[in-house]
Amino acid sequence: MRIIESGRSCNNCSRKNCFINKYCSEEWKSFLTDHKTSYLIEPGEKIFSKGQQVKGVYTVFSGFIKVSDFDDKSERIVDLVTKEHILGYRALGESVNVYSVTAESLSESEITFFPADIFRIAVESNKELVRFIINLLAMKLRRSEIRYKNFQKMHALDKLICSLNDIIETFGMEKEDETRLNFSLSRKDIAGLAATTYETVIRILGDLDKRNYIKIDGKEIKILDRKYFAENAKKLMTL
Repeated sequence: MRIIESGRSCNNCSRKNCFINKYCSEEWKSFLTDHKTSYLIEPGEKIFSKGQQVKGVYTVFSGFIKVSDFDDKSERIVDLVTKEHILGYRALGESVNVYSVTAESLSESEITFFPADIFRIAVESNKELVRFIINLLAMKLRRSEIRYKNFQKMHALDKLICSLNDIIETFGMEKEDETRLNFSLSRKDIAGLAATTYETVIRILGDLDKRNYIKIDGKEIKILDRKYFAENAKKLMTL
């Protein structure tokens, strides 16, 4: 990670949907600005790793990031993160000493770091920020429970449909070409997100291409029928 001397203040940041911009007072934005550090992250570089001592939380100014858990056999991608989102929120509790997941940059990304003690003070002093954190934790937990329960009974095609819809919803589409994802995960990462194998991903993507739901363009994936993924994912992920 390389430190960026951007001089960017939270008070005039262009990321209007950033949780700090939305839920902190002007006074606390100034306070956080005085204590933050911005970094440039290269693709494949880890921001923090599972088991590493908690140092603080991060906001994402730009780029695409995956959050993963690991076992002895494979990587399981548990979240996708892009601009205006928070990283490391799982470690906000004072009793939590280590990160429970690993965050890795998928592209060149710019992130901002806030020391844990500084961020906790800001949370305690901004009621709207407290509500945001509580709602975020509740939403992520609920989503994880639904995903875990439903993925156990899904076929590989269903899991891939849900995972591609997650990528569409999180990373979005290019303005110049609304069929092209802003960022296409590698086939290996799609397998980690869909809880299946690399070979299965290749086979199903090829089938979806033949059925004209997607178009494989080299390493990238074009989404030709977003409605297909949105409607099926909604049905499949309902308890």
